[in-house]
Amino acid sequence: RRLEGIPIATRHGADAARVAGERGLDLDVVLRLVDIHTQRRSIGVLGDDAVNVLELNLALDGERG
Repeated sequence: RRLEGIPIATRHGADAARVAGERGLDLDVVLRLVDIHTQRRSIGVLGDDAVNVLELNLALDGERG
């Protein structure tokens, strides 16, 4: 499965939809936070983008107020 060039928020869309539903947040908010807390490849073409799950969860908690 080739994911290169596809935004990470799109790749994680199903998970984001589930999280949005569980937390009572808009999907757009969750996708924006996923994008913000994604660590991009550091050396050009080597490595993969990765979501910092701890930071993302803390940000999601903050959205709830």
